[in-house]
Amino acid sequence: MFKYLLLTILLLLTYSDLKSEDCFCETDSIYNNYIDCEPDILDNGAMIYWSFNCDSSWLTFKYKEHRILLESFDKDWMNYTGRLGYVSHQEFKNSILFESKPSSGSVRYREYILHDKTKGEVIKELGTGVYTASDPKYPFFISLNLLEEINEFVIFNINTLKEYKLTIPKEIIDKSVESQNFLYEEDVFYDYEFKEDTIFIKYRLNKSEIENPKHVIKIDLKQYR
Repeated sequence: MFKYLLLTILLLLTYSDLKSEDCFCETDSIYNNYIDCEPDILDNGAMIYWSFNCDSSWLTFKYKEHRILLESFDKDWMNYTGRLGYVSHQEFKNSILFESKPSSGSVRYREYILHDKTKGEVIKELGTGVYTASDPKYPFFISLNLLEEINEFVIFNINTLKEYKLTIPKEIIDKSVESQNFLYEEDVFYDYEFKEDTIFIKYRLNKSEIENPKHVIKIDLKQYR
């Protein structure tokens, strides 16, 4: 009990120190209202938090005395803080999955980067995904690998860092590209649902196609845990 009380006190003191750091701009008070400097405290005591002054904003990872800079915006780009680059994150057993938005004009397009939870270093740049883990219960990232002769799902286990490949029917992507209705190949896969450890990924061959119960790829994730 004393151990957890001590940890809580230390985190509160650290949080107080963080709030005393750069988190204010006198000349452009708009930043004071929408850049939130409150840290996200992970279950190992690591913190992720924004800081800013009138010249720039920056995102920091801190674990004990170790800090690294994750993202920064200079004065001309400060208004994109939290809207471009690293916009959100999800904590997992040993890592943090960051969602990165590389362009302000794209609603759909996102990239994902996995960082270590104690050092903050990049473990793997995962790119874009068909399924992106948003729940630690399903620690998987599923992406596309398009080759000349075959198309594959790449199933990456975020906790074990192991990667698996599953061949999918080539006609799924080929027909959608033929129709020229999709901006990104990932858009072919428009929805998914879980039933226990099985994921059902739904796809369509063109944008006008209504939901077709036959157009589903079923993956039992138990074998990839």
